[in-house]
Amino acid sequence: MAKHRTDSTTRGLLAALPETRVDLLAAIDALGDAGVTRGEIAKAARWNPGYLSEVLKQDGKRPTAAKVVSLIGALRVLGDANGMTLAGAEAVRRVAERYGVPTQSLTNPADGPVAVAAPNFVKRRLLETTLVSAVVTPGTYAIDGQPMAGVSSTLLLVETLLARRGVQTCRLSARFDLVASKRIERSATGILGALAAAITGDDAWLADDFFAIQEAIRDRLVAAPVGFALLLDDMNDLPFEELETLKSLLRDWATRRATGAPGYASVTVWLAYTSNVREVAMRSQLLASYHIVDWFTAAEVRELAKALAPFAAASGRVGSPQSWADDVTSDALALFGGQPQLTHLYLWDRHLDGAASAPGILTLRPAGAYERHLRRLARTFAALLRPARAQEAIAELAATGALVDSVSVSDWQAIEGLGIVKPNGRWRCAYYEAHLPKAVAGSVPGTR
Repeated sequence: MAKHRTDSTTRGLLAALPETRVDLLAAIDALGDAGVTRGEIAKAARWNPGYLSEVLKQDGKRPTAAKVVSLIGALRVLGDANGMTLAGAEAVRRVAERYGVPTQSLTNPADGPVAVAAPNFVKRRLLETTLVSAVVTPGTYAIDGQPMAGVSSTLLLVETLLARRGVQTCRLSARFDLVASKRIERSATGILGALAAAITGDDAWLADDFFAIQEAIRDRLVAAPVGFALLLDDMNDLPFEELETLKSLLRDWATRRATGAPGYASVTVWLAYTSNVREVAMRSQLLASYHIVDWFTAAEVRELAKALAPFAAASGRVGSPQSWADDVTSDALALFGGQPQLTHLYLWDRHLDGAASAPGILTLRPAGAYERHLRRLARTFAALLRPARAQEAIAELAATGALVDSVSVSDWQAIEGLGIVKPNGRWRCAYYEAHLPKAVAGSVPGTR
């Protein structure tokens, strides 16, 4: 007989087993309509098929919470892989909510930052530990990292950590919400009015004067009982003149925070940068406490592979999830060296096709998200070094496999800062070595 805890939560779950049984049966029947057998469900949940049938039929069978959680996981995976009716998915959601299990589906890394609750969100243990400590204290913080290393995903994590503490948040992209939207351009006070409009949700502030806007922001901060957080992503896209105004605003907030002014005492700011500019000091807020997002470690790549393995196995594409995860981890590390976006894209594609490797990836022309990654990096590379110098540097890299002494210190630092080479000047990953020279050539007019 299964042994159960004696706490109130467990007693509540046992009392709700009749409702849970109905929901589980509805979900399992929905999967059956999609062609998934109960035996396959039991195998995915690590249940004995006979025991699963008994639990669904007999009121006297009372599985432990751990067993039900395992079954929920299997139902989610099989539902994502094979399709499930809305009624079946809703039944899984009810059981998952009852047992405190997140129900977020996988997030395709090609679609943007990965949701924090998604099974394939990569937890960077050391970084997350420092972030958990940082969000406790209101202040001005910055997240920095190489291009496409997961800076925006880390900002999403910060938002989640703040929200768990009851802090009200406003997350904006400087590129899209302030510049591309023309909010700054339409504002009579530049970025100040644009921020006020975003923070309050009222674009009428774009036309107001400086002092009225300051009062509107103060009122919004005071209205947040636990605290308010402004999270600004894509800081590199903010025009210099607006950046200077923002610096003044944040210094004012810091002063008011230090004096305990109402609303400002609990206001916190998080800025997200990408290390793809030379003028780091000019673009930095200067007073921020920085947190650096690096490439994935081998352990983090393996963790991601293990998170995707059950989804690949549930679709019937992978025989042994453990073996697939081990093999695809080794292949991904050999190709990308832990570059976050490329690694995630690669593991995502392999979980879809069930392969543990893609033999032609270093010889075939990149396409889709891989091509966009290379094109963005190449454009940044050419802009940093200027087109002619970029061509010279990439030619040296392609010919020798390493930067040479003729490269200036500033150029060397810029190339290393983009994650293209290691500190010793050699290529940081095999994929860049195979494809980046051609991508850089294609980014410079007249060199295709």
